[in-house]
Amino acid sequence: MRESAVTARHLSRSVRRRASQAGVTLIELMISLVVASIVIASIYQLMINQSRAYTNQREVTDARETVRGAAVLLSAELRQLSRDPDDR
Repeated sequence: MRESAVTARHLSRSVRRRASQAGVTLIELMISLVVASIVIASIYQLMINQSRAYTNQREVTDARETVRGAAVLLSAELRQLSRDPDDR
């Protein structure tokens, strides 16, 4: 029984000591701010890179569509020119 009383008293002191130190120190706050800033900057950089990649891909797609349209127009013109002159 004596051991449990000593253990309970020691535990009670430990809990009181931790309760008085429950706040966040300035160093911890600054470190968390730096880590959060790094994470936010990384996400921002990722978004910028994705936006550039999307813009580049959109330009490639637009160029392909333009070439496809020109090929369709050219093939129609060539078909019309290759027809028999009597069909006109």
